[in-house]
Amino acid sequence: MSVYVRPIRHQEAVIMAPTDLQARYSERLTLLSPSLITASWASGSIDVGDYSRAMVFLDVTELSGTSPSITIKVDALDTVSGKWVEVDSSNPITSTGTYALKHEVYEDAMRVRLALSGTDVSARVSVGVVLKV
Repeated sequence: MSVYVRPIRHQEAVIMAPTDLQARYSERLTLLSPSLITASWASGSIDVGDYSRAMVFLDVTELSGTSPSITIKVDALDTVSGKWVEVDSSNPITSTGTYALKHEVYEDAMRVRLALSGTDVSARVSVGVVLKV
């Protein structure tokens, strides 16, 4: 029994196609599942030393109170003092909807904060982030 093996032509060799793996690598994190918040909120520390860009998503399904608003804030950790410093922020959000904040990453660790303002404010929100190399 003989088996004929046909040689693979260059255009058929998918493995030889150049691919930019770094441009394709990303990580998706849920920072806050849908929850009702009545005060400002902050995520835990996120290790972003291997990434160059972040996209923070905020989904607001309920927003109530007198003159309610939510601002998305990104803080960086100062590794010397151990203190958080605000490095990026959205415009105040005053209605329900889905919002995004693009952030160029220079820090090794970041966190996301939601700053509520107004009187007797409550909001049902979820927060996610996509990190890209």
